Amino acid sequence: MPNTIRLHRVLATRPEKVYRAFLEADALAKWLPPNGFVCTVHHLEPKVGGTFKMSFRNFTTGKSHAFGGEYVELVR
Repeated sequence: MPNTIRLHRVLATRPEKVYRAFLEADALAKWLPPNGFVCTVHHLEPKVGGTFKMSFRNFTTGKSHAFGGEYVELVR
């Protein structure tokens, strides 16, 4: 699929916390960005058919990239 980004993370926590981290803007902004970037969540509607929009900003250069998408499935 074009324009797809895959991130790999190893999270030493319970699956319930990982699931919640995808549903709460503050949590998502804290753990999702790669090292050296900060995240701003502009919109988060975590339900099937809901949408999200966020941006990553390089902390050193100040350059940012906005992206978004749609939730197609939520599995607890």
